[in-house]
Amino acid sequence: MLSVEHLDAGYGPLPVLHNVSLEIGAGEMVALIGANNAGKSTLLRTIAGLHRPSAGRVLFDGRDIATLPPHEIANLGIVLVPEGRGLFPEMTVEENLLMGGHVPRARWARAETIESVYARFPVLKERRRQVASTLSGGQQQMLAVGRGLVSQPRILLLDEPSWGLAPVLVRELFTVLRDLNGRGLAILLVEQNIRFSLELSRRSYVLLHGRVFLSGDSKALMKDERVRKAYLGIED
Repeated sequence: MLSVEHLDAGYGPLPVLHNVSLEIGAGEMVALIGANNAGKSTLLRTIAGLHRPSAGRVLFDGRDIATLPPHEIANLGIVLVPEGRGLFPEMTVEENLLMGGHVPRARWARAETIESVYARFPVLKERRRQVASTLSGGQQQMLAVGRGLVSQPRILLLDEPSWGLAPVLVRELFTVLRDLNGRGLAILLVEQNIRFSLELSRRSYVLLHGRVFLSGDSKALMKDERVRKAYLGIED
């Protein structure tokens, strides 16, 4: 479904990504792991069209989308839930969800999709008239994911979804992600909780200094000595 080929990207004279290649199949959950400043968020933003690569291609269903504007990429079905949630803080819960359904591919079923989000996150329905900035951290993350779902994604790009959440809410969130993926939604997951990422995903890529350092089956990477020491804090 999605293929990144030999991608370079940076900010002005500062290079961040170097010759990065990865792929995600239809209905697959893939994790992207690495230390802070490894380039994970830059890669997601580049796929979503918020940042332009200096070299390489981003292919979606065989089409190079690297030069398309973000709204066109979203309308193809690539939806980013950014780090920090990116909500409209002074809008209500329902207004934020309506914004998620603004892309043409999602407008026709927006009301129905919002109701499905409320069914998945009942607390959002209870607080549908509440301003987003007054929600708890967990509720804001539910809203960010819900807004992404209203956009009718074919692939969901998730950047640090458990950021700032209590452990019990992290487990609830990952239960939701597992269910969404089980229903056929492809997910590219960037997550600080490396253990959860490896347990949830089918395959993983490890970024180191903007390059793909390791890749493969997530269960195999969980047993890789380099991953265990560097990211799981386990010494054999």
